[in-house]
Amino acid sequence: MQSRRDQVDAQRYLNFRLTGALVRADPDALESPTRRDVRSLVAGSVVALLMLGGVAAWAWLASGGSTAWRQPGVLIIDRSTGTRFLFLDGVLRPVRNVASARLLVDGNVKPLTVAGSRLAGVPRGAPLGVVGGPEILPDAGRLNAGVWRACAQGSPDTADTAAAVANWPRPAGGAGDRIVVEVAGPPAAARVGRDEGLLVSSEGTDYLLWRGRRLELARPWAADVLGWGGTASVPVPAAFLELVPAGPELAPVAVPERGTPGPDIGGRPTSRGDLFAVATAAGQTAYYLLLPTGLAPLTATQFALTQAEPGTAPARRITSAELAAAPRARVAEPASLLPARPPVIVEPRGDTAAVCVETVGVPAVFARSTEPAWRARVAGATASPGAPAQPPPPAGPASGAPTDPALALVLAPGPLPAGTPEADVDVDVRVQARGGALLVPDADVPVDQQQCLLVDGAGTAFPLTPDAVEALGYRLEQAIEVPRQLPLLLPRGPSLDLIGRAAG
Repeated sequence: MQSRRDQVDAQRYLNFRLTGALVRADPDALESPTRRDVRSLVAGSVVALLMLGGVAAWAWLASGGSTAWRQPGVLIIDRSTGTRFLFLDGVLRPVRNVASARLLVDGNVKPLTVAGSRLAGVPRGAPLGVVGGPEILPDAGRLNAGVWRACAQGSPDTADTAAAVANWPRPAGGAGDRIVVEVAGPPAAARVGRDEGLLVSSEGTDYLLWRGRRLELARPWAADVLGWGGTASVPVPAAFLELVPAGPELAPVAVPERGTPGPDIGGRPTSRGDLFAVATAAGQTAYYLLLPTGLAPLTATQFALTQAEPGTAPARRITSAELAAAPRARVAEPASLLPARPPVIVEPRGDTAAVCVETVGVPAVFARSTEPAWRARVAGATASPGAPAQPPPPAGPASGAPTDPALALVLAPGPLPAGTPEADVDVDVRVQARGGALLVPDADVPVDQQQCLLVDGAGTAFPLTPDAVEALGYRLEQAIEVPRQLPLLLPRGPSLDLIGRAAG
């Protein structure tokens, strides 16, 4: 006769086998079929409780439940209003901008978002910081990361810019007196050769942009005698031309005492200002100009301009022996700095084009006393039909040696962006997202002994002292020098320093 305990055990065993058969299709399993489920449920519950506790703790801390926002150097951001505060001497002092916060705590700022309810009972004080200071500070890693580009008509499209601008149609009949300045942008794609140039015009005067300089065409017929008569000049604002260093005029060589009697050459009388032609051993023709001190050799460009001057007689042929017997002279600068031969003119394509100058700047620690070099680049351009063929450019200087300034010519299709009035020209400033620049005005002065210039993400230039540079999270070694006229196109903000930082 079985006891009641035996019957209960038998019933449990039967239920265990039935459950195993239904759940795991194995009535003879030694382990309970629900054991794993129970373990998983318990473990999951424990993990969920831990996660819930962590989230609750994080929410409590983030909402200001802790006193971390009272620590020195913490930039408190009111979650409900976005107002920024610094907790100083038991008082919440509003901060006008991010740069002011960094200057106030000497760069050691830690942003912390706090619920407005946690700040409700804390007294407020007067605002701190620089009125109109920068709101968009460049990332230290992207400071001076790209090139500076100034364009006379529009700007190359840049998809990643921090400042959005509106589009408008190109003004009819000219450049519209507008300049686009791009800071920390990508370099242009193609180069302008050393023996290529661009014809531009401003206020009724034509110029040749060549090897980083502007050469004024001093005679109305200069373009015709140099082979550019069929090339239309590109109108640009006068302020744009001021960015390009001035070179010598494209004009006939000046002859002191022109027309007065000179020495006999080849047994014939001469006058100062006469032109002479000599056949060389290479089968070419060399040209000379009679100056008061003797015969001076002329380049093809100088000869074309001098021969076209009204009142100038045609060049007289002389022999090599007659040349050797004549006194010699040299053409003085700046006429000697003109291109030896008329350069090939690059013409814009399409109805709209941007003529730009571009530079990477010169690092302040290696800065020269000369102007920084402009890079020579061109996109979407063709050489002028009928332009004379040019020899290959001479080999450049050794790496690291100073080079002649060179222009960047970029032709950008599309509408012009709206500009910001600046003097007599509209200037639109574009800065690459998270980019900016740190500039020094004079490379001859040690960088730590002069006032720098910070260009923020909105394109505004702020003068600042060397200690303010470091407080904002930058290094003085990052500063560069760019052509002096270029920063003058940017809107100017207030000075940033550590001395008057608490002025309200």
